Amino acid sequence: MERYEPFDQITRESLRYACKANGAQLTEESEQALMEAYLNLELFEEVEEVLSQLNDKRLVVFSNGSPGMIDPLVGRSDISGHIDEVLSADGVKQYKPVPAAYYYAQQELGLEKEDILFMSSNPWDITGASSYGFHTAWINRKGLQREEFDIQPEVEYDNLKGLLEWK
Repeated sequence: MERYEPFDQITRESLRYACKANGAQLTEESEQALMEAYLNLELFEEVEEVLSQLNDKRLVVFSNGSPGMIDPLVGRSDISGHIDEVLSADGVKQYKPVPAAYYYAQQELGLEKEDILFMSSNPWDITGASSYGFHTAWINRKGLQREEFDIQPEVEYDNLKGLLEWK
């Protein structure tokens, strides 16, 4: 729509909408508690171990999330010491999967497309990154069917352990 609103604002408005649509009471306190819960998400069991084995790689989080959401989430987690950088689509004011978002990340990293392995659990994000020209690894934890597009992930894993093949 060529409109940009910060992701934390969209998340809050989506929460309000979902509660209204489902007849759930959302107080100011419960809204704040739910928004705070996002900043304390649990890691999947293999994540810290895998990232520690990739310590010779530059590990970057690239998210549509606003810095006010992503920075505390990563900072409070057990992986914070393994992450070299956190990038937000907020920096370009365009959300993935638009090519401009991936271009922004590439420019911020100072790398060629072919030097980037982009991994995600979101099929739409993998499609966007593949279309842009990144190597892609789809972390398909739920065993979902692949998209019907002619653009597919380079590899598919059921958890992060598969990334060790790229070491």
